[in-house]
Amino acid sequence: MTIANIKSKVPFYGYYQAIAKTCNCSSQYVSMVLNNNLGKYSKRDNDLIKQIRETAEKINTVFNQ
Repeated sequence: MTIANIKSKVPFYGYYQAIAKTCNCSSQYVSMVLNNNLGKYSKRDNDLIKQIRETAEKINTVFNQ
């Protein structure tokens, strides 16, 4: 799943908050990562960003079944 697909599909209210609780970060940071809005750090690929994207993909696969 690409970043554009994740951005266009927010399956439920509280989506970013659910991912943030799972990854132990803020919902604002989750939103910035999934919307590719990290500014000069947009190419960053650390463990937290990987975990956020993997969690988002898992949630989307559940809602797309």
